[in-house]
Parts: sequence; C-alpha cells; structure tokens
Amino acid sequence: LEEHDLHAELVIQDSRVEYLAPVRGDFTARATLPEASEFARFLRTLERRGKARIRVAVTISQGGTDVVRFEGTFAAVKT
Repeated sequence: LEEHDLHAELVIQDSRVEYLAPVRGDFTARATLPEASEFARFLRTLERRGKARIRVAVTISQGGTDVVRFEGTFAAVKT
C-alpha cells in the first residue's frame, strides 16, 4: 500500500493456519500475493470505495522445510 501511496488500516478478517511441524527457533516467512490482476482490483476498490479485501498466503519455513501454512483475508480501510 505504501508503494501506491495508500494509507489504510489493515485487519485480518479471517484466517486458517496449518501447523506441519513444531517451530523451535529462527524461521523465514514468505508471503504470496494473489495474481497481479487481483491485486490491481483490490487497489482500485480501496481507492474507489475506501475499503477492500484481499487474500494472502504465507509459508513459514525452518531449515529449508515448510513448518506452517497460513492463509488470511485482510480487510483494508482507508485512513
């Protein structure tokens, strides 16, 4: 949002977490945005209506192994 000069409050509207293995130390989290066209639609909706939702997937890895999968719908409201 900062890259597009949009200021918004973000909250997690709903989420799902799948724990594949215990996380016992340092880890890496990698977020994946939807396709570019869906992200562009999210930005247009946020600009036009002042609020929008988008689904984001996150994978947490430890030692090269995926240990957690997270999917969440984030709601944005312009501030």
